[in-house]
Amino acid sequence: MTVEVWALLAMFIGFAAFSRQRKDAEWAGKLINKRCDELDLQLLEVSLRSIGFRRTQGRLSWQRRYQFDFSSTGDTRYQGLLILSRSNFQFQLPPYRVHD
Repeated sequence: MTVEVWALLAMFIGFAAFSRQRKDAEWAGKLINKRCDELDLQLLEVSLRSIGFRRTQGRLSWQRRYQFDFSSTGDTRYQGLLILSRSNFQFQLPPYRVHD
């Protein structure tokens, strides 16, 4: 293979990875917004925490972890975690104070 073919292949792989990252970020944002709405929480901030392979249920899988900050009363701040793995997702929320 020539250098040009390798360069095109590298660009294609880079574009595919970037495109997947954007889709996952959009999906994560929608899931986090929906969960906060369901629990009557104020979403403060969302950020990508980590990307990589993790062993879950005895299998190695590609995961993206999104950290999000939320408030339950307007004067508190808590950190939650959304774990995306393939087409599955899992939320981890700390205990938080509920407003009256």
